[in-house]
Amino acid sequence: MNKKIFTITENGLDQNHLKSLMHQLIEEHINTYKLQHLSNWIKNHEEPSDSRDQKINELEYLKDEFNALFEVPEIVEDVLISLQFKLKDRSKAA
Repeated sequence: MNKKIFTITENGLDQNHLKSLMHQLIEEHINTYKLQHLSNWIKNHEEPSDSRDQKINELEYLKDEFNALFEVPEIVEDVLISLQFKLKDRSKAA
């Protein structure tokens, strides 16, 4: 496996900026799931939505948890956010 790690370090971000960045990232991810499901549904109206709905619910929960973090300003100063993404294995793609 060829592992690559990309790191972006931002110190002293404004709380509103950080909240906006994370909100946009999560919303874009949710929209991607919705568009992917719509595309699959157009091909097959029997397309199940259970896994998509579960993933969207998880992302909505994550967004709510992140927003709740800003309810307590004292804690926000020491927030460290870690994001991990894994690409599909191209050798297994059909």
